[in-house]
Amino acid sequence: MKGYLYYGSSVSPLAHTYVNGSQITRWAKDDLEFHNPWMPAGVVVARWDLSYDYSNGRLVPDLPLLTPGKKYQIKLIAEMDQPAGLLVRLLFFNFDGHIVARKVMRQKQGEFVFPEEADFYAVELVNAGVTSFRFHRIDIAAANAPEAPRTYQEEQALRLEVVKQNLN
Repeated sequence: MKGYLYYGSSVSPLAHTYVNGSQITRWAKDDLEFHNPWMPAGVVVARWDLSYDYSNGRLVPDLPLLTPGKKYQIKLIAEMDQPAGLLVRLLFFNFDGHIVARKVMRQKQGEFVFPEEADFYAVELVNAGVTSFRFHRIDIAAANAPEAPRTYQEEQALRLEVVKQNLN
């Protein structure tokens, strides 16, 4: 899937992250390990927003701009200690900040249509029983974009292949 790849905010990497009692280790730009055996189910582990009050917080948006009425695909690249231990929740807001639609994905990937009445959106990673996980990224792209590699290891192998080709 070629499109937007989220690794983490360059300005404030833990701004919207559940840190109470959490052990968070950042191994690389796209490799974050999270462990918290006391985190209750239903808690938002991390949140990324399209809209910020720049004059107040000096933050830049974490997410790409999407076109209303268009179909997109989203894919969570992460390994978890519980199958389906994390949910991806999309919240769509109007100009006044009221939620106009929401979508919850129980699998690691899915599709959604950006609502016509929405002006901005947020993506949340919600705990559904996980105590440990390794987060790499979230991909957001147009629904007709080419399919991404299925696993993190496959993607690393493809990156290595590209580097080898560039060296030749």
